[in-house]
Amino acid sequence: MRFRFLLSPLAISLALSLPVCFVAERALAQDEPADPNAAKADALFNEGRDLMTKGDFANACPKFEESQKLRPGIGTLFNLADCHEKSGKPIQAYQEFKEVVDRTKVALQPERQKIAEDRVAALEAKLGKLVIQIPPTQLRVTVELDGTALLPDRIGVPLLVPSGEHTVKAITPQDGGDPYEATFTMAGGGATTTVTIPVAPGPKMERNTGLAVVGGILIGLGGLGLLGAAIASGSDDDGATVAGLGLTGLVCIGVGIPLLVVGMKKHPVAGPQTALLESPIPDLAITGGAPLIGGIARPEAGVLATWHF
Repeated sequence: MRFRFLLSPLAISLALSLPVCFVAERALAQDEPADPNAAKADALFNEGRDLMTKGDFANACPKFEESQKLRPGIGTLFNLADCHEKSGKPIQAYQEFKEVVDRTKVALQPERQKIAEDRVAALEAKLGKLVIQIPPTQLRVTVELDGTALLPDRIGVPLLVPSGEHTVKAITPQDGGDPYEATFTMAGGGATTTVTIPVAPGPKMERNTGLAVVGGILIGLGGLGLLGAAIASGSDDDGATVAGLGLTGLVCIGVGIPLLVVGMKKHPVAGPQTALLESPIPDLAITGGAPLIGGIARPEAGVLATWHF
């Protein structure tokens, strides 16, 4: 009984103090300042949506980017990816949609995850993978993709690039004024194009002189044929002779001009150069779609990168 008597005042005191604690905690929570970035992030997001509606993607995407920096969210990231895709930046959109897939998976949002996965699949059909290989060498090699230098960690790994025509250029100190340059057409659907850079000493490009000579001869013969037709038309020759000479001249010129153009255009040197290093002959090969193991062609890398392999 004595113990109960002592305990009762203590219990009563604790019971009376609990509401005071909760009230104080609530008051402290109410005194906490609101997120200063929330209102600005929402305003930027709404501005981006309005600009998207008007088709002004160039100005809409930066709005979403800034909103995402201030207050990251799955919805904002999805809209940013959508904006980048519609503004002609499929690689950025692909990576952002992939991130949306990962985030919705963690957040247990299967419906939004499925939508993002469909967008990823649609973009994959428009993208290919480029692998640039360089045989072992002590030379400094500078590699450019579509005029932009690639960083060292982009070599030897699949790089996502849009389907269409692209150019790879590689410069070494022993190119003899003709560095390697190859133009190729990238297939979509995840197909992989492999470009092997030649590094043996000497010019890496050459013209098809024989083809150019044949083209020049045909153009000359075509000119003579047309001249002969013109002379024959002013004489007593029959019309068949004039027509024959004219037709022959046109055919020769029509065939000769493309041959001359192709022959004068430089193309990569094949065979002996690469054999000096016992490395594969430089070529372009389209193979089946290999899994992406990392890397994006980054056009923002603005400084020429040189390194040793």
